[in-house]
Amino acid sequence: MLPAQQATDQGEALQDSQAALQANKATFFFRLERELEKVNTFYLQKEAEVSEVNLRCGDQQSNP
Repeated sequence: MLPAQQATDQGEALQDSQAALQANKATFFFRLERELEKVNTFYLQKEAEVSEVNLRCGDQQSNP
């Protein structure tokens, strides 16, 4: 293989690996965002449940 062609092949391989890295990075962060949305939804649901319980407990304490 000629040195110039070898350098071109290495450059193409580098571009391919960088493109693959970018694709994997995009996929990773997309999935991470979806998981964070699930966690946030769960947290907000539990927070609402606790608030509801606290309101009921507060009503019971003020109306003995």
